[in-house]
Amino acid sequence: MRWVETEFSDLKVLIVNAFPEFRTIMRGFLGDIGIYETYTADNSARALKFIPELKPDMAILDKFIRPVDGVKLTKYIRSDANSPRPDLPIVLLATFWRPDGLYEARDAGVSEVVAKPFTANALLSHVKAAMHAPRPIIATGKYIGPDRRRREDIFYFNERRRSRIRAAA
Repeated sequence: MRWVETEFSDLKVLIVNAFPEFRTIMRGFLGDIGIYETYTADNSARALKFIPELKPDMAILDKFIRPVDGVKLTKYIRSDANSPRPDLPIVLLATFWRPDGLYEARDAGVSEVVAKPFTANALLSHVKAAMHAPRPIIATGKYIGPDRRRREDIFYFNERRRSRIRAAA
C-alpha cells in the first residue's frame, strides 16, 4: 500500500538497525510514505560516521544496537561537543517498553518513540510528529533535547487553573 506523502519527498533518513532484513522493511515503510532517500547503518559506530557525511534530516534508531544502544547514541548526539547534529530529529524503535525505559529515552533527548511491532500508520504519525512539530532543542542541567512540552497554550496569571476547573465541570 502506498500513501505517497509529497511533504516527505525531500527527506534524507538514516536507519540504524543490526538486522539487514529489518533495514529493508524500514526502507519499504518509508518508501510507502514518500521517503525514498534512505541510508542504513548496522551499528552505532557507523551511524556516527554517516551523520556528518550524509547530513540526514532524521535518524531512526533501534534501541538494541551496538556498540552503544540507541538511547546512549541519542545522548551522545545531543550532548557531546563533537556531535555533528545535536538537533537531529531522532525516532527510537524498541520492543519491551517499561515506563523506566520510556523515561530514559525521553531524558536522553529522543524526539519520538515507536514500540515494536508497529504499523506503517504508526510510523507515519511519529515521523510527522518528529518532522512537522519540531520542538526546539533546549539545554538545562542534565537534559539536552527537544522541549518536552508539546502544547503551545499561553496562560496569563491564574487562567490555567480556571481553564482546568471549567474542563472538569
